[in-house]
Amino acid sequence: GYEQRQEFSREGINTIVQLARLAYLKNPLIRHGVSIQTFYVFGRGLTIQAKDKTINDVIQAFIDDSNNQSELTSPQARKERDKELRIDGNTFFALFVEPSTGHVRIGTIPLEEIQAIKRDKNNRKKALYYKRVYQMETLDGAIETVTRWYRDFRNFTPVDSIGGVEVDQECVIYHVKVGSFSDWAFGVSEIYPALDWARAYKSFLEDFAKIIKSLARFAWRKKT
Repeated sequence: GYEQRQEFSREGINTIVQLARLAYLKNPLIRHGVSIQTFYVFGRGLTIQAKDKTINDVIQAFIDDSNNQSELTSPQARKERDKELRIDGNTFFALFVEPSTGHVRIGTIPLEEIQAIKRDKNNRKKALYYKRVYQMETLDGAIETVTRWYRDFRNFTPVDSIGGVEVDQECVIYHVKVGSFSDWAFGVSEIYPALDWARAYKSFLEDFAKIIKSLARFAWRKKT
């Protein structure tokens, strides 16, 4: 259909992410580019405050929460999430809200576990639900595959199930994406445009090193 012709398939997104992750781990140019951007954004730190004391107390409680510190609000976690967003093109935050206090705790869901995004049929830019497929270990040690839908944090008309699959009622999803278009379901790694250039430059450096090595051999022979 039209959507399939315009967007990368889910398998295509997986392939790009695998290449981008490998390039980050292996290619110093790619790693340096990602690190420079992260250090530029967070180099001087980040302070979030509200003028109203009551609102600021809520914000600081959210930031100081130990779980949130490990996932997002500490300096190290912010850099890690930013790095992963550049490489994967997507970050899926799971927001757990305590009904009695309104306090929010953050988790993250790996990109590879989000298999589909259900959008408003009248507005492709509006995500409604996220389909997660993951594996968990049961009490007897067996591995079970679990499929579950999660509601987008802006979707205020939840349902109990979709196609017979349960919709999780304990958390909502906040999806951050980069590198694609606003009406695409998934983001695209920001490393993707640089992959071909990085490979070409790697080949250039290897060829240049061979030339220098050959010239050095000729110079040694002439000297002897």
